[in-house]
Amino acid sequence: MRRYKLLAGIISLMFFLIPLSIPSATAGENKVTVILVSNNEADSALAHYIANFTGDVIVQTPWGVYDPNVTAEVMEYAPDSVIIIGGPDAVSEQYETDLKSLGTPVERWGGANRYDTNLIVLKNARLQLNLSFEGDAVVVPGNDSVAIQKALKLSVGEKGLLLFVNTSTNLSVIRELFGIPTFKMTLIETQVTRDIVVKISSEIPGKNVIITNITSEDAKKAITDAEVSLKTAENMSTTIGSKNNTTGNEYGLMARFMKMAKESLLKAQEAYKKGEYTEAYELALISKGQSEVVIKSASAGFVEKLRLDPKFRYSLALFRYQAQERILARAGVNTTHLHKLILQLKDAISKGEYDIVPSLIAQIQNELRKLFMEGKLLLRERIYFPLEHGSGLGEP
Repeated sequence: MRRYKLLAGIISLMFFLIPLSIPSATAGENKVTVILVSNNEADSALAHYIANFTGDVIVQTPWGVYDPNVTAEVMEYAPDSVIIIGGPDAVSEQYETDLKSLGTPVERWGGANRYDTNLIVLKNARLQLNLSFEGDAVVVPGNDSVAIQKALKLSVGEKGLLLFVNTSTNLSVIRELFGIPTFKMTLIETQVTRDIVVKISSEIPGKNVIITNITSEDAKKAITDAEVSLKTAENMSTTIGSKNNTTGNEYGLMARFMKMAKESLLKAQEAYKKGEYTEAYELALISKGQSEVVIKSASAGFVEKLRLDPKFRYSLALFRYQAQERILARAGVNTTHLHKLILQLKDAISKGEYDIVPSLIAQIQNELRKLFMEGKLLLRERIYFPLEHGSGLGEP
């Protein structure tokens, strides 16, 4: 699985030169905040948008997927707090459980969908991080990854609101929410989402519309993203054993959308070969969305399997503890006692002695929390934090 560790001040070299107003708590106390976000194009853009003003670290997880390695990755930064951007469909609630068990405060900034999440993040950024939005509002369809990247760069450069819209968005309501009677507006679109922008902006005077063309590179990346999402959907379906852990209707839904995602992806690949890049891009977006329906259903099956299958549940916990132990040991923390407990857990699971597993898990969690808290300085010694915001890459 591809994972990302970014000191999120870096989107492009041009941003190093942008004067930003950093909240005093971030600049003065040397606290480390990690933003945990999915690779959803909208939520990820919001994470980079916020972190460009705060210097927070970004860790990404695949949309809708729980991976214990991601928890371990967050641990590497020994954060004082974690902000999760996105709802539970995007970033699994299991991450909250993992991080809280380590004694790390976690706050979720997420709603029912990317549009709700957008407004929640902006509101919290203003109220909790003291960020002010001085430039134009940059408005972009929330499912158009190329337009979103363009909007992200523009909104950071101008320090304006980054707003995601669909055909049901009411910009007047957003104005009232942020207490802004009027604001200048720049709308970003591609050929794929032009109809959305036209509908949203039809009654807005003084707007500025920027049209971004789809290149061969854009289409190729969209196809690659769709391929990754489809592979993730297939892997998750296999992991949970779809027929055994979903109802007949759910299994039928997953199979149907899996088929649709494959067909859309094949059409996208064919369009790309013909040089029809806009069509290829649009079909790849459709395929990715169809795969995400499967991932969402499989994720629900995953949670159910955790509840019903003790071997699966305890084996996953074992995998998580082993990943976390490696992080601590690599930083120089003495994990001798923890390692013995983990070996005992592994032995109990292999023998099916599930009656003693809860006690072992409780001991392991207590030991992990203690070692993590005591080992934060050792963990941070392995990370390069630049002296000036946005001027380096954090590498544990």
